[in-house]
Amino acid sequence: MKNVLVYGMGKSGFAAARLLLSKGCRVFLYDDGGIDEKAEPLVGLGALPLDDLLEDLVRKLSFAVVSPGVPPDRLKKLGGVRIISELELGWRDCKGDVAAVTGTNGKTTVCSLIADIVAAGGRKVFLLGNVGTPVSAKAAETEKGGVCVIEASSFQLERVDCFRPKVAALLNIAPDHIDRHGDMESYIKAKLRIFENQTKDDFAVLNADDPVVAAAADGVKARKVGFSAEKVTNGAYVSDGKVFFRGTEIMPAAESPLAGKHNLTDLLCAVCVCSLLGVAPEICRSAVRNFSPPPHRLAEAGFVGGVRFVDDSKATNVSAVLPVMGLYPETALILGGSGKGCRFDGLFRSVPGNVSMCVLTGETGDELAAAAARQGFTRFVFAEDFRSAVKIAYHAVAPRGTVLLSPACASFDEFGGYAERGEEFVRIVGEIKSEEGI
Repeated sequence: MKNVLVYGMGKSGFAAARLLLSKGCRVFLYDDGGIDEKAEPLVGLGALPLDDLLEDLVRKLSFAVVSPGVPPDRLKKLGGVRIISELELGWRDCKGDVAAVTGTNGKTTVCSLIADIVAAGGRKVFLLGNVGTPVSAKAAETEKGGVCVIEASSFQLERVDCFRPKVAALLNIAPDHIDRHGDMESYIKAKLRIFENQTKDDFAVLNADDPVVAAAADGVKARKVGFSAEKVTNGAYVSDGKVFFRGTEIMPAAESPLAGKHNLTDLLCAVCVCSLLGVAPEICRSAVRNFSPPPHRLAEAGFVGGVRFVDDSKATNVSAVLPVMGLYPETALILGGSGKGCRFDGLFRSVPGNVSMCVLTGETGDELAAAAARQGFTRFVFAEDFRSAVKIAYHAVAPRGTVLLSPACASFDEFGGYAERGEEFVRIVGEIKSEEGI
């Protein structure tokens, strides 16, 4: 019987433990915050909770499954034990084709779109990974002939071992999570692990418009297929306002429900992946036209009189904000939250004239202001908390304009995640509407 440690009892750790128990492993549970009542179902199945990682126990482990949120410096106590991610564990039980997507921005949208397109083509689809459902939670239900669409984060990829998707896509690379990876080089290296075990029988789908992606992908062994919004490639591209895959027209680009050039790139990536999986052009077109983007990504959060509120809470880094700042006239942009070790100078160098004010809030408020000052940008004010930021932004553009929550920062200073922040944004919009008697 294998002795396996599951380190981290969030959603992915729970799923990993269940899968391991179903395979007859002796499973030990550990979390830096302690094992609480949420783990009781696992204990009932035979899992053994630990208060500490004792050296005698660690020596007897076959391997450890570590959740993405566990910082690397906490793993020193595991010594030489082989460590894998939950993504790696679950993938080993996945049947059918695996299509995996990574990148700094757009992963969830692209994976959701791929899943919708493939499902429209009649194949059974599982949407897994960083998008919300751990791979281990559904691996046993997957089947030959189906498709597993996996969103892979850098945290998950840094601990893969044999992970080998049939189709792997790299959307883009920009500074993010530097606080975790230490430097940009390490972050890129983690992203590239999505291609590490692929062979010439697999496909590597690459953004031909991203010079960092192009430079980083030199050593990829799989068949490279490009997508581009700017030029013709050997994959998906735009010509005369239409999306093509290898010379075959898929659809007019204007039919896509995804706004902005960055979302056109997302569409091209999804079309490329789905075409390589054998989905017919007419199926792609129909599924894209009917696609509903995931929440908190340029989502309408309501109107108060003539003021539009847009929830882009998922924009947790500078590169996610840059393409959307110019989308709306007379905009008040809400920035700030918790930091990830990235710099904000590039953001304030690029603020377009339609942004009349930036409202700074959260732990990164002072850091944002310092970057703004270095770039000579003065159209900003501070807010003491998130609620105040939304209300200040509203009054800055009333009676008509746009309040855009696109914070360029993570949310963990005030919230449990970007979704919670977006939901609070919507709630505050309702509060403002009541106050205004509208």
